[in-house]
Amino acid sequence: MTQSHENAAASAKEELQGMKRDIQDLIQRLGNLKDKGGDVMAEQLDHLSDTISDLKHKGEKKGKELKGDLVASTRQHPMRNLACAFGLGVVLSLIIR
Repeated sequence: MTQSHENAAASAKEELQGMKRDIQDLIQRLGNLKDKGGDVMAEQLDHLSDTISDLKHKGEKKGKELKGDLVASTRQHPMRNLACAFGLGVVLSLIIR
């Protein structure tokens, strides 16, 4: 082999080793990103879970309030509420047909 071929082979070997180090570095970075992404996703899911739980409790509270209002209204005006329920039933049955 000539000196230029040996230099070219050595240069190519160094270049390949540099590329190998770069690829290993990228693989490590991707692994770190995956771990961080999982942490971020878990944090977002926890936040979403807390928000849903809060909305559920607010909905249950509002439902109980509305149920109490309906019961009180029915006690004060039973015939009116019965007529409204009957009329709504008739309208819905006509729509369903």
